[in-house]
Formats: sequence, C-alpha cells, structure tokens
Amino acid sequence: IDLQSFETFMSERDLVPERHRSFYARWVWRFLQSELNASTLSEQDQVTGFLDQLTRDPSVEEWQVNQAERAVKLYLNVFLPEDKRARPALETLAAAERPADVPQEAVKAGMKMRELLRLRHYAYRTEQTYLEW
Repeated sequence: IDLQSFETFMSERDLVPERHRSFYARWVWRFLQSELNASTLSEQDQVTGFLDQLTRDPSVEEWQVNQAERAVKLYLNVFLPEDKRARPALETLAAAERPADVPQEAVKAGMKMRELLRLRHYAYRTEQTYLEW
C-alpha cells in the first residue's frame, strides 16, 4: 500500500507536524493491513476494533493509540475522496439536482465548510445539519 499521496496531502495542508507524518502514515498502513479492514463491519466498528487491538498490545502506549486514532480518522474522514466515502457532496451534485438559486460561491463555501468540519472531527450528521443551514 502506497501512502505517499497521504503524506503529501498532510504536508500540503500542514495538518500534521513534519516529524509525525511518517508515523501517521504507518498507523494508517497498519489499519489497512488489519483483518478488521477487510471485514463487513462498519467503518466506525473497524476503527474501534483496530484501536482495541492496539490497546491490548503491551508494546503500544496510550499516546500511540491516540495518535493512531487521529491518523486513521484523518485518512478516512478527510483524505479519502467523497465518491469512495459514499457521502453526497455539493460538488458532485449535477447542476440539475442543485436548486437553481444556489450560486457557485455558495457551493465552494459549502465545500470549504465540509473540509473544516472534518478537520475538527465533527459528526457527519452535524456536518449535514450545518450544510443545510
């Protein structure tokens, strides 16, 4: 699994201090390699199961579990493209599906709002509500 694009993503947006980026990529790699990732569990259950595995591992300290959680959530909630996440996005709606009175600036503002909400780890339902407003 090549996570170079994930590291570049973190670097371009300065989301993670440079000295931690390789560790974030390594946690994501471990998550993607875990048997939980290939199962039929929901994404949240996969993350919870992965973190539980790390917690039970005596060689992994609590701060590392916290770092792994941040890394995996950053990868899943911010990095992965919208179409892979199966969430409707303002930018992917066809022009015919958008209300006629929604200017392009509003669409761009919605995209920026979504990105900021995800960076702050707001719940998806909260994101939907804020975008509805």
